Amino acid sequence: METTNESAPSSKKRKIGEVGLSDDLLDEFACPISGRLPVDPVTAMDGRIYDRHGLMTWFDKHPGTTIKSPVTGEAMSKGVITAYQVRNTLNSFVERGLLTGEAVDEWKAECKEVDAYDAELKHAFVAAERGDKNAMAAV
Repeated sequence: METTNESAPSSKKRKIGEVGLSDDLLDEFACPISGRLPVDPVTAMDGRIYDRHGLMTWFDKHPGTTIKSPVTGEAMSKGVITAYQVRNTLNSFVERGLLTGEAVDEWKAECKEVDAYDAELKHAFVAAERGDKNAMAAV
């Protein structure tokens, strides 16, 4: 017998076996800058998860060693840490069918494309997008 959350609107609830997941779960993982699922998730110094590309673009638009958090507006450094667990969790949820829809389809296609690049090329793409002429030539 499936358990349900009577207070959740039926249009917002999806049943997968005994697990009910709301569409809001996608929002929990979405990058606050792009609004999309992060293909290359990083944790910024504000403790939030962002897609690396979106956060690097944000950094580039705001020069200096510190920046205001896009979420809280509080000062933070420009350091980031790769959020492997977020990518692994998203992969697991998608593989088990717990996350579906157009946003997930776009995320899967982007992941497949990005995973085809080697690590060095990924960094060159990011640097090139930030305006690094040497990286642009390498790409």
